[in-house]
Amino acid sequence: RGQKFKKIVSKLTALIPSIKNDRLLTIAYNFIGISKRYEIKYSAAIIYHKKALKFARNSREYRRELIPKTYRQLALDYIKLNLIDSAEFYSNKSLIQKNDYRYPGTIDCIITRAYVHQINGQLEKSYKQYKLCFDASKKLNLDEKKSIIYRHIGQIYMLINQPKKAEVELNN
Repeated sequence: RGQKFKKIVSKLTALIPSIKNDRLLTIAYNFIGISKRYEIKYSAAIIYHKKALKFARNSREYRRELIPKTYRQLALDYIKLNLIDSAEFYSNKSLIQKNDYRYPGTIDCIITRAYVHQINGQLEKSYKQYKLCFDASKKLNLDEKKSIIYRHIGQIYMLINQPKKAEVELNN
């Protein structure tokens, strides 16, 4: 699976010079950045996500969608580098553009911010944000997001030494 993914990234990288659409360039650079993060090349991922951000800012009608997604990707990169202040900065910026719980992208951004709080030991704050995301995901029937949130809440219960509650959340 990894080799197939690398081939796609290689083809996409070769196509970039021919792409003239800012929205498509944003998506392409974000995809390459995500692949670099999976390859554990976090600094390279940041470079590609910052390139994506440049094009996202130019994509007039898609700005409100693309900029938050790109800021979220940068937050995830900085989490991997254990640069939590930078992760929090980009996580918060991701929510300035579009903060609407009816939009799945907003839920992703808030999950990322809650994770940053979790890493910082702000467990109560993190828990509250996960619960808000869970309720929004439930309303939108986003089962995949609900299972991600269950996992994070389970981790919080483990951190506060409540294994029974953790088991319930992790098994949902």
